[in-house]
Amino acid sequence: VTQDANLLAHEIRQCKAELEQAKRERDAARAELVVVEEEVRLEVDAAAALQQISSQGMKALAVHTHERDAAKAEEEKAKLDVFRLKDRVENIAYQLNGVGCL
Repeated sequence: VTQDANLLAHEIRQCKAELEQAKRERDAARAELVVVEEEVRLEVDAAAALQQISSQGMKALAVHTHERDAAKAEEEKAKLDVFRLKDRVENIAYQLNGVGCL
């Protein structure tokens, strides 16, 4: 009976040690989970910030593209005005040369 009692006491001590080890592993896993959750939160925040920056960049690009297109249209209009003015000046010069010959 004493031997059985000693054997049971030893098994109980071993079970308690295993339980304590399992609790330490659980606590370590919980601590790691807290760290991972914080990393995920930071990554989500960083992704949101990146998305906002990207959105602002796209808006700025759209504004720049609109301004560039407007400047190109204005340049084309100015070229056409210059071409018309050149034709008009040449026409006037031709008429003046014709009057000078009379």
